[in-house]
Amino acid sequence: MWQFSQAVDGMSEACSALGIPVIGGNVSFYNESRGADIDPTPVVGVIGVIDSLTAPPPGMAFSPGEHVVTLGTTLDEFGGSEWAYVVHGIDGGSPPVADLDAARYLHGLIRDLVSRRVVSAVHDVSDGGYGVALAEMAIAGGVGASLIPEDDQSHAAWCFSESASRIVVTVPPEKLSEVLTAAADAKVVARDCGTTGGTRLIVNGVFDVAVSDLATTWRSAVPLALGVNE
Repeated sequence: MWQFSQAVDGMSEACSALGIPVIGGNVSFYNESRGADIDPTPVVGVIGVIDSLTAPPPGMAFSPGEHVVTLGTTLDEFGGSEWAYVVHGIDGGSPPVADLDAARYLHGLIRDLVSRRVVSAVHDVSDGGYGVALAEMAIAGGVGASLIPEDDQSHAAWCFSESASRIVVTVPPEKLSEVLTAAADAKVVARDCGTTGGTRLIVNGVFDVAVSDLATTWRSAVPLALGVNE
């Protein structure tokens, strides 16, 4: 009950800071799986308005020949992360700190970039960090990318930290300067970390994987978890 109460308090604080209306939701205190309680995960319904359908938000698919720009700050935050659970078997620790001012700046920037039509793809960074977000973008477009992680961070942190308030965008070459300037004006850390193209997702010094292999693994995850064949 304490976990659920804290989750609701956190959502309330975030919704108030970001001006997000909650229009419905659901939660159950009696869910179990294999004899153990599931994590308390309230589900909420929210609503948003698109001012004009002449410039709808882009999807998340990579297209060849574009820059991959990361928005937001990555820290060494692994508490509750997929990386900690899968690699080390740890299901716990302090979750990433939520900076609501940073979230407000970031989402304001994204709305601005979408309205200007200067980004071709947009994807949030959540479970699995940049590694999973980039893989999903590559799978969606059937296009790879070649990326260079930041020098001042461990490869694990850059790829799999789940720091809050981060987004990946792809940008046509002629729009890159405009996007980086807009990010600086909005107080959002932005970094051009590589380009899209080819059939492999490459993070220099970390991994080099065929997009087709990523797609196969991604599509087989649920059947494997359920113990069934596709």
